[in-house]
Amino acid sequence: MENSLKSSLLISVIVVLNIIVWMVLITALGLGAMHLNDCPLQPYIPIYLVVIGATSIASLLLFYFNNTLDTSYFSLLSSSTIILLQLFNLGWFIAGSVWVYSIHTVNYDATAGEKYCKRAVYLFAFWFNSLGSICVAMVCTCGLYCVLLTFVKMAFRGQHLFHSQNRCYGVDA
Repeated sequence: MENSLKSSLLISVIVVLNIIVWMVLITALGLGAMHLNDCPLQPYIPIYLVVIGATSIASLLLFYFNNTLDTSYFSLLSSSTIILLQLFNLGWFIAGSVWVYSIHTVNYDATAGEKYCKRAVYLFAFWFNSLGSICVAMVCTCGLYCVLLTFVKMAFRGQHLFHSQNRCYGVDA
């Protein structure tokens, strides 16, 4: 009974996180597309939102499609495309961070001529990048923690990470 409760709780959390991610990506795509010319101070910000939204949505769709496939040519092609899209998204995220954070003072008034950016576009891009950076840092920290924990557990059990020529089937020669 307890395993089924944990399993249903895990599935519920994954579904809720999935819905949140989809909402954020669709908002990025739509906000960037609607206000494509509303940020002359840094015209790449709306383009950044459109591209990161579209490529991330495509990557998610391919991931879902890939989970329905058996090991085949299409699965390999889909996995390769997902990896390439994620590498592109990483580079695009870094470029978007440069574009967003390069603006120190933002004028939100459209009557200011060429030195303004639409408030909703800039603030969404700013918080998208800030929260994205926090999430990446948390994932890297948790991953490093898991690797370190694995090494410590192996050391306490007397297991070796790498094969040694001086040992034969786990017994020192």
